[in-house]
Amino acid sequence: MKTFVIVLLFALMTSGCKETHCPAFPNYLIDYFPYTEGDKLKFANSDDTLKLVINNNWSSDSYSFGWNCKCACEANSGFNTELNEEFRLSIEGQVNLYNENNRSELSIDFYNANNSVDNFNIVIENLDPFHEENKLIFGDTLIFINEINNQARVTGMRLVKGKGIINIFDTQENCNWLLIDE
Repeated sequence: MKTFVIVLLFALMTSGCKETHCPAFPNYLIDYFPYTEGDKLKFANSDDTLKLVINNNWSSDSYSFGWNCKCACEANSGFNTELNEEFRLSIEGQVNLYNENNRSELSIDFYNANNSVDNFNIVIENLDPFHEENKLIFGDTLIFINEINNQARVTGMRLVKGKGIINIFDTQENCNWLLIDE
């Protein structure tokens, strides 16, 4: 009887499972963070210049795995910068896509001197992010305003598809940093 139960469980586990193929991060969404490693982002206000260097950027490839009955696929793309020592600021941005519940998430985190994080986040559900017809899932221009956290260093930011982050409002410096060309 014990052998029968083991054989039955094994048969049930293997019969319903198959290999799952997960897509790569779609090229049409990479433009939210159009950066490559070593790029220099230069922002200016009326008195100073903030320089941030792209330390790392990534975009997930397609992959497959077996023994999957109920696992979801995920694809992501993002970047991070080195810490600017003068202004004690660095940035990390990510777009995460999930096929389960057709969920898309775009997040940008600003790290400051106290290792605290000012987070901006957009989540869209029930719209398949892997179909090209949804390539403007987040729109062309995103304006983020943090009105909840009165302790935040970064309380506003604008992101433009194809250009990336174009301005940052910094409460510590009491300024609006605008992206400038080198």
